[in-house]
Amino acid sequence: MQSKLVLASVQHSNPIARNSVMTDVTTPQSPNVVQAALTSRVARPEPAPRRPDGLPKAKEKTPDSSAVAAALLNSPRPRPRDEAAFAVLSLLDVRVSTQGAGIVGPRLDRLLAPLSSARPMVRPASIERRVVQYSDRWLRNLDLRPLDDEKACLATAIYHEARGESLRGQFAVAEVILNRVDSRKFPNSICGVVYQGVRAGRYGGCQFSFACDGNSEAMPNRGSASRAKRIAQVMVDGGHRGLTQGALYFHTTAVNPTWANRFTQTTHIGAHLFYRG
Repeated sequence: MQSKLVLASVQHSNPIARNSVMTDVTTPQSPNVVQAALTSRVARPEPAPRRPDGLPKAKEKTPDSSAVAAALLNSPRPRPRDEAAFAVLSLLDVRVSTQGAGIVGPRLDRLLAPLSSARPMVRPASIERRVVQYSDRWLRNLDLRPLDDEKACLATAIYHEARGESLRGQFAVAEVILNRVDSRKFPNSICGVVYQGVRAGRYGGCQFSFACDGNSEAMPNRGSASRAKRIAQVMVDGGHRGLTQGALYFHTTAVNPTWANRFTQTTHIGAHLFYRG
């Protein structure tokens, strides 16, 4: 059309001729406006299988995505995006909050619920250990409470077996006693472990020498007694056992018992060697 108009303007100076050229050119048809429709599939969860906890399958049927698309296609005019989204949510039985967020109804909430909880599981009690600082200053700042029988037995064993050792050495002896309590090879109480092998009226066969030597079990040294009681309190209350690597046995470096060859040595602290059975 543009080329004909140019030729008409050059060849014919008469405006009537130019107008006749313009009337010969057919008017182009306006492009068809195609109404865009929402054809994307609406996300719909698949029917959940029977869950391990016995929760039955949902009896209600979720609407088909094709029905949702058909409802939108049959609309006489295109819907605004927000209005169309709310229409889909209403068909899917989803409530809308005041802030415009979709809240899944009970039916879809049950289907979308995970088979296992996403919350972390509670850690075993053996991992839930209190941090221990091997410092006399830290130990003295602890509030010493009255000891029950189990803590008193542990404090007595620490005092008589390792009061001449360093702070780590005394904590290590406490670890061995508590490790034995947790082991099936030994009694399941602290006092049972400390006085294992003690027989009425007889000496010998004890696991700890102080329990069978016939001497008094009193703790006259107040400083050492206070330290032993505080160590017992910390360890029984869940203190971390990080010194002996699970050792169940120990002996002083002054002796060489035959049973030591049958076990694996884990560490050497002060005058004591520690073994794992």
